[in-house]
Amino acid sequence: MFSIRLIPTSTRAPGAIYYNGTLYDNPDSSWRPRAQLWVPDDFPNCRDSEGAFYANRTSEKPSPVSYAVWSIGPKKDSKKFPRFEGYEGQSIDTAKFPLPAEFWLKGSGDSGLIANFRDRKGIVHSSL
Repeated sequence: MFSIRLIPTSTRAPGAIYYNGTLYDNPDSSWRPRAQLWVPDDFPNCRDSEGAFYANRTSEKPSPVSYAVWSIGPKKDSKKFPRFEGYEGQSIDTAKFPLPAEFWLKGSGDSGLIANFRDRKGIVHSSL
């Protein structure tokens, strides 16, 4: 067993979104805001670089993942994380967090995400 200092936890789930004091829950609309979650095509293995964003709109296939929870540990400056071009250090592109396995912490001495996610059947998966 190893100990890890974690950065605060983040969550993501496809569907309705609460934004600037307003609830947006319009699953039939293609233009109103919806929270999205990127899921690799080979879910739950999550090793595939191909995948899709899911927002659980009525017109699209349902997301295979109901929610994901993750922490960045132990180093937020991990080389595993994609960065926005033109920015150094701080600006991590979290658009595809947390499901690609390439971002995951693999063990003692490593850095990356520690992720837990629940599939549509109710099974909880963990990156560790």
